[in-house]
Formats: sequence, C-alpha cells, structure tokens
Amino acid sequence: MSMDVRYLRRRAAAKYLQTRYGFGAYQTLCKGAVTGFGPVYQRAGRVVVYKMEDLDRWAQSKLGEPQTSSSGAQTA
Repeated sequence: MSMDVRYLRRRAAAKYLQTRYGFGAYQTLCKGAVTGFGPVYQRAGRVVVYKMEDLDRWAQSKLGEPQTSSSGAQTA
C-alpha cells in the first residue's frame, strides 16, 4: 500500500482541476457525484474526498484528440 496517496476535498479538487486542466468546477463535481459522470470519489464520514490520480484520469478522459482546425473536416 502506497503512503503517497493524497486526498483532496471537493473544493480543493475543483481548484486542482481548474489549475491543471482549465475545467472541473465545484458544481461539476457535485453533479458528477449524483449522475455518476464525475471522477471516482470516496467518503470519510460525510466528507467527500478525491485521489489526485482519479481526478487526473477523469480529466484526461474528457479531453478530445488534438486538432488543428475547428472545421468538421479533419486532416492527418
């Protein structure tokens, strides 16, 4: 078991996502916990906490492929 695991409460998790990826508002995390479309989280009593690695995994899953144009036609 790794002792380097860092847990962030929801507001800190949102700030981390905003700083690192530019998206992931507090309200998004709240809604994601209800709908199941947010990052994996755990509870410590009533407190919701997120592992940083789970936040990274979720954010990276939301990113699309790199693009060079906003038009519908993609060229390789």
